[in-house]
Amino acid sequence: MREPPHKGNIPAIGRNYGAKIAEGEIIAFLDADCFPEKKWLTKASEAFGDQKVGIYCVIVRDGKGTYLSRAWHYLQMQIKYDFAPTRCIVVRRKTFDAVGGFDENLPAGEDNDFSYRTIQQGYKIIVDKNTIVPHYDDHASNLKGVIHLTKWYRQGELLMRKKWPEKFKKFKTTTPFLENHIVPIARAIKDEGPIIALMCIIIKIISIIKHV
Repeated sequence: MREPPHKGNIPAIGRNYGAKIAEGEIIAFLDADCFPEKKWLTKASEAFGDQKVGIYCVIVRDGKGTYLSRAWHYLQMQIKYDFAPTRCIVVRRKTFDAVGGFDENLPAGEDNDFSYRTIQQGYKIIVDKNTIVPHYDDHASNLKGVIHLTKWYRQGELLMRKKWPEKFKKFKTTTPFLENHIVPIARAIKDEGPIIALMCIIIKIISIIKHV
């Protein structure tokens, strides 16, 4: 299966196309550079035993092993999510249809948007930080890649400020600043050591680009 031709990097297009031709009551989306443990779909199926659950996702872990990649994924794991990131995500079909799929106008942030619309429909989301899904992301493994990712996220951020102005604002993070952006750096010193903590600081400084 190949997604329809399109300009730019817009994951929503491929995901919507895959969902359109998929069969069954549950749809699983998995990025090509993520390799989940064997039981992840079993865990997802168990989660959907609760009819109020619309989305189940797993927060991926570092697979590259570089200092920067380890720091990037460490910070991702510290966030208290109000949405379901889409690198490894499973969605109830009727939930997907009810919200109309992913917004193909968003180059990034489509997972935030999809989650918020799902919650508006009365469904719950489950964010799993225990299941092991190594992520072999080339972008997060070097400084140039992190800058590229941040610029790409900023494109979505600017559009999300218009679509969800109560959540996305200039000079403001979508999650509590101290709890999700400062405390994790201090925690990294204890959990991962000073080098990874330094990488976390560098990543946070670069991420300022996204919020201006």
